[in-house]
Amino acid sequence: MLPQEIQTAIAEFLELYDLSRLVRVNKDWNQSCTPILWRALEITGEFQFRWFCSVRALRSLSRQGHHVRTLRTLFPYTLIPFQDPDVIPDLHLTRLELTIPPRANLLTDDHTTNTINLIKRSPSLQHLYIGSICRHPGQLFFAIDKFLTRLKTLSLFNISYSDQSFRPDHYLRIGFRLLKAFFDNLPSELEYFALGAHTFWNEGTQENGHSKVDIENYTHDEADYMDFERHFGLGSYKQHKQLRVLSLRGMEGDQDRVLPQFLRGCPNLEVFDNPIPDRVTARPITGYKLVQAALEETVGYHLKDLTVVAGEESEWETDGDIAHTVSTALSSITGNSFREVWNKINIQRDCSSSMKATAEAIGRTCQKDLVTLRIKNASTMESTDVQLILSQASALREFSPFAKTGCSRYGGETMGVSVADDTVCSDLRDSTTGP
Repeated sequence: MLPQEIQTAIAEFLELYDLSRLVRVNKDWNQSCTPILWRALEITGEFQFRWFCSVRALRSLSRQGHHVRTLRTLFPYTLIPFQDPDVIPDLHLTRLELTIPPRANLLTDDHTTNTINLIKRSPSLQHLYIGSICRHPGQLFFAIDKFLTRLKTLSLFNISYSDQSFRPDHYLRIGFRLLKAFFDNLPSELEYFALGAHTFWNEGTQENGHSKVDIENYTHDEADYMDFERHFGLGSYKQHKQLRVLSLRGMEGDQDRVLPQFLRGCPNLEVFDNPIPDRVTARPITGYKLVQAALEETVGYHLKDLTVVAGEESEWETDGDIAHTVSTALSSITGNSFREVWNKINIQRDCSSSMKATAEAIGRTCQKDLVTLRIKNASTMESTDVQLILSQASALREFSPFAKTGCSRYGGETMGVSVADDTVCSDLRDSTTGP
């Protein structure tokens, strides 16, 4: 017989179907293959859910559940056995991915409670992804900050990456004091953080005719904030020196009251993806000056957005014109000002035009700063030019073949006027897989 170490090494390369057959060969192979067979449990289909709910499956789970490291599920009820010490006495989850079918996309209060109970049982959890929203997230926030001290990647309510089309008002409304407490006390080892949330509640707006639901949400947020204050202390915050990627979706409102102190505690931040959503109401978006100042202080440069419309009647007629504009972000720091870099670039162009000089300029200028690149008809570009951009722009999280009009963000400039493509741009997909 082969030594168990060699059997385990062989089993690592096998598919689930082969492992399920090999465990029945003899006790030695069973002992080598079972931990690998149960390492990742995926329940993402109706057939898998029905199997999981069977008596036979639950008996197997009670015997083998300590091998499970990754749980990926679309059905919140499947969390119940994992939160019960009588079913799985020794739980060692390191990754939890929870979403629900798009037709629902809302965690009930019971589902949220089950998730919190599982978090309390999983202090070794390093990766947490919750793609569905819950009505009152305060206790979930508190459980994450209190119990998941080893967390490295976190993605919450990032509904913009689902298959549905969401407006800004579909995102959660979260009280700014609660959200600030959550941000400031996130696990210090966090490397990647993505959050989908709508307008931060302003205390003064409670009198401006908001609905009963809004008032109830505000009351819940204030009560949940008290738990943060009692446990962590008033005004407490942690440094997040490991954080590399921060992606915020759907955010408006009181960012200047939530983010500045948090950003100053992230000295190694490489990607800050914080798009302002399309406005569907006339409500103004309040300032971002403090956020911009904190971000520039942290990363040491000034973020700018660039929109280019290339054509015969435009100032950007040729590939060289676009390349020259992109290269202007190479200005050096002078006095107390910050070096300017491109954070997002949108280019609309004639599909027959060359992009070689532009690709070289992007590769040379945007090596560490560019997050989003949208180029109309990018599929017609030379493969060597695309390869140059992808190999040089290390912070790039979205490369879309469509150009979309953008407004000035983070105090940056928007050059040119363009008409947004009717085709929806691809979204940042890294939030579903971690950095």
